[in-house]
Amino acid sequence: MNIKEFILNKEMLGSFKYFWKEANIDKNSKGYGLIRDRAPSNPNVASIAAVGFGLTAIPIGIKEDGYPLKKDMKGLTAPLILYLI
Repeated sequence: MNIKEFILNKEMLGSFKYFWKEANIDKNSKGYGLIRDRAPSNPNVASIAAVGFGLTAIPIGIKEDGYPLKKDMKGLTAPLILYLI
């Protein structure tokens, strides 16, 4: 692996982890699947922008080894899309 691939992989994993960490994975919550925006400064607000970026991060996580379980990510995506509709 060259330095460019190393940096890209590190950025991909870091970005994915942010969205996975900030996603509401409590299935009993009204906001299940929503993703907090600017988590440190405003922990109770989710935005459509954060959710959109999170939805694009999930397929990357499904593709890459070493990321959370695929079934967990797939289980979050469908209810979130239905919630948004």
